[in-house]
Amino acid sequence: MLKILLGILISTFTYAYTLSDEQIEKLKVGYTTGKTIVADDGTTFENTLAAMAGVESTWGVNIIGDKYDSSGKLKSLYESSLGVYQIKLSTAKLTIKRHKDLYKKYGKLLYEGNSVYLKYEKNKKKLDYYKSVLENPIWLLRKIKGEPKAIATMKWANREYNKHKRIHEELSRKGHRDVKLINKLLTDHKFSSTIAGYYLRDMYNHAIKKGWSKPYKRAVGRYNGGWNNMTYANKVIKKIRVVKNFIKN
Repeated sequence: MLKILLGILISTFTYAYTLSDEQIEKLKVGYTTGKTIVADDGTTFENTLAAMAGVESTWGVNIIGDKYDSSGKLKSLYESSLGVYQIKLSTAKLTIKRHKDLYKKYGKLLYEGNSVYLKYEKNKKKLDYYKSVLENPIWLLRKIKGEPKAIATMKWANREYNKHKRIHEELSRKGHRDVKLINKLLTDHKFSSTIAGYYLRDMYNHAIKKGWSKPYKRAVGRYNGGWNNMTYANKVIKKIRVVKNFIKN
């Protein structure tokens, strides 16, 4: 009797779980991608990958995560977790570099140097400041009147603006690929699911080679930061019930 009751409760929960058409589409993208990603022992990750999208972003509802630092300050997108699978830029780069087939297809998106976002943002603030001085109507009027201090100030601001503009252009050139990769993580769900799937498979294969117990749960937990993160693994497993319901219908 108890088993029947539990079955009814689980079934009711699953069918009552409503998703928008857009969420279902993202769930199915993850499922389809997961079927094509095969571990060394033949394991595929269709249900797992689709469920992870649910845990990470509620299937695309929240596509920017880990966006505040310890002081509560908003992080740059370069540091945040991005897309349906909440992937950091650094993780995406590492995964693409690790696999020849991914590198062949997406290597053009990689900027090989260190990310320049901190320098870019710092320089951009300075550039905006000098521009504001140059466009300040009070300083412009005083310059027109021939005030020596205003003339000197505008000359200084113009020199600094041009210097930081050149730096801005160079940093923009270097960071252009990073920006393209960030945009792809945020908007291309097939791409994000592929990167997440390859990363998950790497973790699973590693756990298998090490001979660890519960390699599947360890791999799933590692996706969220720790080999023993069973709390996260169990959340994913619970979401698999939802995935199976929407896939079969």
